[in-house]
Amino acid sequence: MIVGALFLHIIWLGSDIIYASETLTELESNLVAYQRCLKMCEIPQEAPDNIDGVVNADWPSSGEIAFSNLSLRYRPDTDLVLHNLTFSIKNNEKIGVIGRTGAGKSTLCLALCRIVEAATGSIYIDGQDISKVGLEQLRSKVTIIPQDPTLFTGSLRFNLDPEGIHSDSELTQLIREAALEKLLIRDNKGLDQQVEEGGQNLSSGEKQLLCICRAVLKHNRVVLMDEATANIDVKTEETIQKLILERFSKSTVITIAHRLNTIMHSDKVLVLDKGKVAEYDTSDALLDRPDSIFKSYVESFKNN
Repeated sequence: MIVGALFLHIIWLGSDIIYASETLTELESNLVAYQRCLKMCEIPQEAPDNIDGVVNADWPSSGEIAFSNLSLRYRPDTDLVLHNLTFSIKNNEKIGVIGRTGAGKSTLCLALCRIVEAATGSIYIDGQDISKVGLEQLRSKVTIIPQDPTLFTGSLRFNLDPEGIHSDSELTQLIREAALEKLLIRDNKGLDQQVEEGGQNLSSGEKQLLCICRAVLKHNRVVLMDEATANIDVKTEETIQKLILERFSKSTVITIAHRLNTIMHSDKVLVLDKGKVAEYDTSDALLDRPDSIFKSYVESFKNN
């Protein structure tokens, strides 16, 4: 009897230990989740999406951009990445931005979209300080064409026009201008041709061209291209340059260059060096300067 009772107590003790272990594990998980929620609450929030009465629905109407003593750092405890940038871009101008790795080229795009807020100084679009504009109001008016194209699972039509506001004839005409006719006849599905997740069934050039076509359909006055031709062949790049010249003729285009020939025909070239404006002029004017950084880049490119 004593042995049986002792055995039962051992079994109950084992069950209690298992129950206590499971309870403590669940408690720990809940406390960790609570700690993460507290950390999330401590993250600084972005500015409001919309601010009434600051800009009209048709802003910006021309696309003039002005940087005024803009400085920027990624975190309060880090050094400045951009230092007192001051320059202006006229409406419809095509600007090429070059510089060595870490010069601040991509940071310039982040500043224009307020992904990172300025430490000091301002950026003006059509005379309006963008720091006073709602984030949704600003970002919806700036078209970004990144180096890595983004495509969605769905039809070709959906990837070009997610909001469904353009006609099939307009989409078809744009695809032909981008030299992508073979996508329309593939599987004889036309605009219903299916695009796999991330565009896995398309080449790098096709994906980038589709993203540019999608950007064209937004008809925004400000367009940012962040090394959009870095991963494609020269022939596709020529097609892209032609499409930009024709379709973005009424837009201000800032191009972060990967290849020098990408920006040789730009209206002006902005050379960044360690987050500062080193040179800003037409390519011909910069090539005429014997001590020009841009000229040294061109000569180095030719030698290679």
